[in-house]
Amino acid sequence: MTPKYTGTKLQSVANGEAFKAIVIGNANVGKTRMTYLFVNNEIPPVTKQETIGVEYYGKTMVFGMLDKSTRQPVNKSMRVSFYDTAGQEKYDAITFSHYRKAMGALVCYSVSDRNSFEAVEKWIDAIQENAGPNCQIILVANKCDINRTEWSVSKEEGYAIATKYKL
Repeated sequence: MTPKYTGTKLQSVANGEAFKAIVIGNANVGKTRMTYLFVNNEIPPVTKQETIGVEYYGKTMVFGMLDKSTRQPVNKSMRVSFYDTAGQEKYDAITFSHYRKAMGALVCYSVSDRNSFEAVEKWIDAIQENAGPNCQIILVANKCDINRTEWSVSKEEGYAIATKYKL
């Protein structure tokens, strides 16, 4: 989940600006659970309800990069702001406005939900339309820990769409 950003954008982020990442995909694919676990290092409470609109999470992370003047490796800390979006269409107007100025996007689908996989292209198009061309996209196949007999999306299909969009 480490952003693969180079150049001036990452440099400006490392100098104090927050790295904005959006987490998108259909409802019930595990976006909130995944984000909460990553940010808090613990499993979220079972009583967690569906996301309405957008939920915000933040985490300070350390990234290795090259110092511009010395060309030596240095560690820079930066704040990563995760915008966990609702997957239901009724919230699209709210969530699309949060795509602006996003530097990264995690497009999530559940391997047990064929419809969520088929919607991946819709989510990628929405990012490209609303976040801009510099937003780096990562495709996330979620719920891979369930029994393979419950999978409705194969690894090969995931690789194919990632290859199609050069993710």
